[in-house]
Formats: sequence, structure tokens, C-alpha cells
Amino acid sequence: LQSALLPEAVPHWDEFGIHASTGSAKEVNGDFYDFVRIDADRILVVMGDACGKGVPACLLASMARSFIRAAAEHFTTLEALLREVNRNLYRDTDAERFITLGCCLLDRKYCLMEYGRAGHTELIYFVRNHIRRVYPDGTALGLLPDELATFDTICIEMSPGMSVLLYSDGITEALNFDSEEFGIKRLSDEFERLCNGQLAPEEILDGLIEKVREFEPDQHDDRTAILIRRR
Repeated sequence: LQSALLPEAVPHWDEFGIHASTGSAKEVNGDFYDFVRIDADRILVVMGDACGKGVPACLLASMARSFIRAAAEHFTTLEALLREVNRNLYRDTDAERFITLGCCLLDRKYCLMEYGRAGHTELIYFVRNHIRRVYPDGTALGLLPDELATFDTICIEMSPGMSVLLYSDGITEALNFDSEEFGIKRLSDEFERLCNGQLAPEEILDGLIEKVREFEPDQHDDRTAILIRRR
């Protein structure tokens, strides 16, 4: 079940390079990522983080992934997709079960990225030697009925060399021995340092995960990260 949640390989998408890493706190985890082709020019990169850990979280993540793939078959807009997945999860899960989601819709024809956020962590991107963070409003999926849920999206032009980081809260909420969180600032600073080092995307991801591992040797939550770079 865990292996079925993750794609066998990352896609080659012309101008966009996509790289992913995940690590469980237990035997299985509630983090997942997926790459869903919408049409000839667009692909949806998703990262989810189900509440809880272990098998129950893994089952919820599997359900969400199925709903996302079903909604993508008749894709209209990113907001509509998030709303459909939310309605299905709200209908089929109890009040204590929800999942956060970050979605990047990549358009290789126009080199654009649309980002939607459903209660997930902030999006961090590196462009022109600077770090930017965006966090459009969005409700965790399965938490509220459709009439109360909100899902905003933001569209960003992907300039050459720009790098985008999606990550789960197991990275920013990692705790050291003094119960201090790794935090968004430390993650942003390390991401900026690695991007300025002219490293390959795989080296940047490995460097980030290693930095978190040094900070929190005894992992207590699942850690997942996706890096998207325009060549």
C-alpha cells in the first residue's frame, strides 16, 4: 500500500526538472506525492500529508490520492479539483480525519506554475538569488463542508534557474534536544544557501534532508520534499 502511493519514477517534463524524497517515521507514513498528467502541456505535482501516522494515515493518503486522480480526469481548474477532493473526503471520513495538500500545476508551453494550498505548508521558491514564500488561503481537505471551505490559487512565471520547494511539516516541525523547531526560517536559509551553491537538484534535496537529520536525529514525523527547477 505504501509503495502504491508513490510513483515509480519522476517525469521528464521538458523545461522542468522534478525531484522527490520521502522518509517515514514509522513502518509506513501518511505523506505521499504524485505526478498527474492533465494534458499534453500540463502536469499536476501534488504532495499530501494525512493527519496522524502509521497505517491509518497511510489509508487516508491512499483515499485522497485516488480522489485526486479521479478528479484530474475531468480537470477544469485547480480550485475545482481541490473542491471535489474535499467534498469526497468530507463525505467519506469522520471529523478527526483530514489531509493537507500542496499542488503545483506546471505548464511547459508557457513556463507557468499555478499553486494551490489546502492547509499545507508554505511554498518556498528561489529566484534571482533570493528566497520568496507564498501561502494562498486553503482549508485542509475533509475538514469542512464545501460551503465553508476556501481554496485560493496563485500563478507564477517560472524563469530559467528558478527552484521551487514543496515539503511536509515533518521538516519544519523537526525538534532538537532542546525542543526547538527546525522552522521555516532555518529551512529557507538552508535552501537559499544550497541554491546559491550551484548544486544539482538532487544534491540540494539531499543537503536539506541531511540538515534536518542532523537537527533531529530521532525522527518523530514523516519527512517529504519535492524540488521543481526550470532549466
